[in-house]
Amino acid sequence: MVDDRHDARVKNALRDLDLAAPGAVAGRVVANRGLAGIDGLLSTAVGVALVSRAPAYALVGDLTFLHDSGGLLIGRDEPHPDLTVVVVNDESGITSLDDLSSGDVTITALVGSTAANLVTTTFPDAELVELEQQPAFLEVASGRADAIVVEEYLALPFVEENDGVSVLNPDQPFSQEYGRLAVPRGDVLWLEYVDNWLDYYTANGTLDGLYEDIIGPTDGLPQ
Repeated sequence: MVDDRHDARVKNALRDLDLAAPGAVAGRVVANRGLAGIDGLLSTAVGVALVSRAPAYALVGDLTFLHDSGGLLIGRDEPHPDLTVVVVNDESGITSLDDLSSGDVTITALVGSTAANLVTTTFPDAELVELEQQPAFLEVASGRADAIVVEEYLALPFVEENDGVSVLNPDQPFSQEYGRLAVPRGDVLWLEYVDNWLDYYTANGTLDGLYEDIIGPTDGLPQ
């Protein structure tokens, strides 16, 4: 693809090159450290091209390009690198749950959660990354992860705010779990208070109303 005088600056697309290219893709390959190297990748590519004083190629995904596109702004009196940026469409190609059980797939989930356990048992070949909730979503939004396993009521607002992200199985969730409340062992008074609170707000319909407003129909919920 390029001769030995060239530098290649890459992200995850390097894996595709490694599989498809018949030989070495460049005399030198440079990669940022980090979870997936998305931060400042184009700026690094500019620096590599300037230092090497030879043609350089940056092979990046679309989100990576947008994340650091400002790195391509070069002043009138600044040196211009001999840099070619190749942008790859990073659509995951995941269209079914079966596609998630692959060694090439990274799935995030809340650390220590039922969702994380579901990833391990349902998609054993995928790479699981356990994070706090917000960082877990951000990994998907930035393209560093392919999917997140999360409650539907959290997933839907995230999908609305992020183009190119969708719920894989909106009509058939692969698991139905119910939350639990834990109280300190032996704290009988607090346990009775919580039980009475739940009984009261269940009896007057408050809990069902909140559930339907936030999550959906209550048919089939345990009593």
